[in-house]
Amino acid sequence: MANQFHRMTAEKILEYVDAEVESGRRTDIATLAAYSGYSRRHLQRLFHSVTGMGLGEYIRRRRLNRAALLLRFSQRGYQDIALSVGFDSQQSFNREFRKSTGMTPTQYREKPEWVFFPLSGSIRKKYEISRPEEVFLSGGTVVGEEVVFYGTVDNYLDNATVRAYLERIFGEKSQRQGELWVVTRATPVSDKKYHYRAVNGIGLPGGQEGKVFPYSEGKYLKVRFETERETHIEQMYYLYLNILPEMRAVRRAEPEVMVLEYEQGKVMCTLYIPVVVEEQQADAVSVNHYQLNR
Repeated sequence: MANQFHRMTAEKILEYVDAEVESGRRTDIATLAAYSGYSRRHLQRLFHSVTGMGLGEYIRRRRLNRAALLLRFSQRGYQDIALSVGFDSQQSFNREFRKSTGMTPTQYREKPEWVFFPLSGSIRKKYEISRPEEVFLSGGTVVGEEVVFYGTVDNYLDNATVRAYLERIFGEKSQRQGELWVVTRATPVSDKKYHYRAVNGIGLPGGQEGKVFPYSEGKYLKVRFETERETHIEQMYYLYLNILPEMRAVRRAEPEVMVLEYEQGKVMCTLYIPVVVEEQQADAVSVNHYQLNR
């Protein structure tokens, strides 16, 4: 009973920390102790016994995670980002970010490749997604229509453009096709409401009508999992924030490729993420070769 109560308490603390960080509000252990009614020492001991991680460390990781996402997927200024994730100044943010990543915020933002290891997702939810394997794609094109949606770096996206995108890839029309290909590229935008714009080329390789959306030759991480409309975006966040950072992967500045297959009421998603995998990675997997065009 005590262990169950501790888990429930830790879950509430995780929920509170995630909500505060993602909303741009500052939080610390003193605030959490007041919120929970426990002393700081007891709260930290309880949190560590359930999660295996120090409470202060979890807060630090989640703050740096949001900062890293804002650097890559928004046009917000450095000081604005620093203050929004709870730092006292841009200088203190710069020091902490460089200490943790080996890069300044400017270097992280301007680097063509996207380095995943500063990212750290919430540990509240877990999805059954297998470890990605490294493959080589020959490159190709998808022919179809362009669907654009706008988003923020928050874990939960819900606006008219996102709903239209999800309807396009999970709706009856797509399920009748049996298979759908999506080539996606996201770029920061200068907008008070949204952080980035995602352009999705939706169709099939070798299609006869529509726009042409190319994807490049090179190394990709391939992962396959079952998905659905209600959890698809959360699963993508979980993959990018919880799995890929552990692999020390670095994404190339190229669009990703997603293949959706509709099988007897289930939707299987195969995702190809363009990456450079560090040679020092101890458990690097062998490279398989794929020719996606048919």
